[in-house]
Amino acid sequence: MRGSQKWVALGIAMGSLALWPAAAGAAPIDRASDHAALVAYHGYLEDVLSSTPAIHTATDNHVSSIAARCPGVLTPLNSLPPGSVNQGAALSFTEELGGDLAVAAGTAIRAPFAQLAATLRPLRWSTPQTGKTIRGYLTAERRMLRLGPSRLCADLKAFAASNGQQTPAGTDRWLAKLAVLQAAQQSRLAAFQAVLERFRSPADAGLVADSERIQRRFGAAVKSILMPEAKRLLSALGLSS
Repeated sequence: MRGSQKWVALGIAMGSLALWPAAAGAAPIDRASDHAALVAYHGYLEDVLSSTPAIHTATDNHVSSIAARCPGVLTPLNSLPPGSVNQGAALSFTEELGGDLAVAAGTAIRAPFAQLAATLRPLRWSTPQTGKTIRGYLTAERRMLRLGPSRLCADLKAFAASNGQQTPAGTDRWLAKLAVLQAAQQSRLAAFQAVLERFRSPADAGLVADSERIQRRFGAAVKSILMPEAKRLLSALGLSS
């Protein structure tokens, strides 16, 4: 699913932190703030990993809610001739479904992210631009995590009513909004990582490596949660396997 898989697997500020070489001549205030940022980010990842049971609960409740509101809504599509569903419309449907699950998962990590933001915002840097970069990342990530769910049931009813031929307008609108937020989150995350790369001390290499290990564990945990939930949702919506 375009973009949404990246956010599920960590759309939520989990870009890989490479073992960057430290820049020579970094100002002491930048080196100190960079260390504080790396420690805070490591703690954030630990908290997010600990939140996997909450993520499971949030996505499970979301799937149950949709299943109760529009059970079997896509059942009529099972009787259509093979290959007759418009592939572009079907792709948009799966992207909306995947994005919706990602949004549900994201609600469970808002609190850890708020704590990360509270630590990063007051950090002092040698130039105003660096602080602006940090704040830009936090704003983009917060907006991503605050995105509300789509009107999935209404969109699926419209998709089924068209015999799988048309992408509902609501689907297009929500996916467009999701794409804008994801693009901003990803570009701001890259800028945030560039700051950490520029000022990182060699002494923090172990901290970065451990953050990467936590990130991989979390990615695997999220996948093990969301894939079964997606299958359960598709079954509840009436699609045959």
